Amino acid sequence: MDAPQEPRWLDAEESQAWRALAKTLSEAPGRTLRMSELAMGAGSSLPRLSQVVARLEQRGWVRRTPDPADGRYTLATLTAQGQAKVTQAAPGHVREVRRLVLDPLTKTQSRQLREINRRITRAIDFAGQAGGGPHDVVAGQPRSRHRRAP
Repeated sequence: MDAPQEPRWLDAEESQAWRALAKTLSEAPGRTLRMSELAMGAGSSLPRLSQVVARLEQRGWVRRTPDPADGRYTLATLTAQGQAKVTQAAPGHVREVRRLVLDPLTKTQSRQLREINRRITRAIDFAGQAGGGPHDVVAGQPRSRHRRAP
């Protein structure tokens, strides 16, 4: 089971949408989000995402229901069977990301990437604590280095 266990019956664009929506739904409260939010997160149009979700729904991996808070919207829920598929695919996905993204880097590049990630994470964390947005930085440094947080 070395290859990622992704749905092979989806085309390349649909597979990309599946990965994005599976990750997003598996992390969402109740594994449920509005279809419009999923489309935005997947970088897909709503009609295209609806086609993918319809195919996943046929497999029992996703369920669509009207949003009880606003019937104009449709909710997508990752089912237990869909969550099992995400869990099954995760190790293969991690191996593939490592092979394609991390393995080609030199040790120096890996250290640089870790430092870049730390800086970005600190900026995001500080912005969340201070109520700012992700662009609340000065000269590439988190604002916390330029002023004291309250």
